[in-house]
Amino acid sequence: MDVVNVATFWIKLSEISGRGDLKACQQFARKRLLGKTLAFAPNMELRPLANALYALERLQMDLTKEEPLGPHLADQMEARVAELVRKDLLSGTVSLRQLWYALAHCKWQWSSEVLTALAGGTMKELWRSLQQGSTSDILQSVDNTFHNMSLLAKRITLTEGQKQGLVHIMEAATERVSQDLDSSAALRGLFWAARAFGLPVPLHLLRRQVSLLQAAPMPLTHVTCANPRFSVALLLANCLNMGLKPETPAEAQQWFELLDASASGPWTVQHVVIGLGVLARAGNYSPTPQAKGLVATAASSGEVRLQDDAFRLLNLSHVWGVALPAETEQKLRVLRDSNQGDVGKRQGKRGGKPRSGRW
Repeated sequence: MDVVNVATFWIKLSEISGRGDLKACQQFARKRLLGKTLAFAPNMELRPLANALYALERLQMDLTKEEPLGPHLADQMEARVAELVRKDLLSGTVSLRQLWYALAHCKWQWSSEVLTALAGGTMKELWRSLQQGSTSDILQSVDNTFHNMSLLAKRITLTEGQKQGLVHIMEAATERVSQDLDSSAALRGLFWAARAFGLPVPLHLLRRQVSLLQAAPMPLTHVTCANPRFSVALLLANCLNMGLKPETPAEAQQWFELLDASASGPWTVQHVVIGLGVLARAGNYSPTPQAKGLVATAASSGEVRLQDDAFRLLNLSHVWGVALPAETEQKLRVLRDSNQGDVGKRQGKRGGKPRSGRW
């Protein structure tokens, strides 16, 4: 069995585990693949290395507990990643997005030095690909890669030059989106990175990205966007946090219409507290009867389980003059003031960061 066979086995096993017995697949991996992977790791190219790490995460295998081979395998893979960066062998954006997904989600404390070097190499490869690759493929890679990179931002140190380079990648990706509006949802990964790394993103670029989303076919159906209204809500929240807000009540209404049109399904509690919360914070939105009705429906839905959400719904109803039934308001107040149950802030989908701060 050569290195390609090993990498292929990992991917096939992860696919099978999603359809069948996870424990049996884990046991097979321990007996047949961990040792062979350890032997090949020092010479793996990017694709088989990314495949193996990606599959390990999908199989929910914690290398810290896979004694005696797991910790050694993690060390070897980390060393190999560092070597691939040094030798400029990071070719392949699909493999890079798999690698960053695995690094962000595997239960292993990857070296800050290696992650920082890999981030620099990744930016170079994505920049090269943005100049020549297929629009839909490269945008999906940009989205996924930078989203997962942002989850590791506390262990990555970018220079000011690299931060500016990441802004240039945002500009190039935005231009690609303008050529393929169906890919508009792919911008969200860059918004995560912009916030996580404190990038100096000009407001005109943020405004253009929102405009491209508004011009995209609705509802959003990009392959990476399983919960489009939630993604748009987070994107607009990031815009607001980076200094962009609607300049007029009419533009604020356009933001609401974007949220409403982005998905065909009903609004959930999280859509209301994040998406409509953005409009409330913007300060110049005049809520329509539809928007007020969404607040009332969310508050009375029985789906409010987080203390933070109860706080926000009560705030929205107060600021917008939404009259809630006495029983509903009382339940929200009890949850808001409670120290029991699901207290705290929701984690975003796709491993997103916690929402922080209240308005």
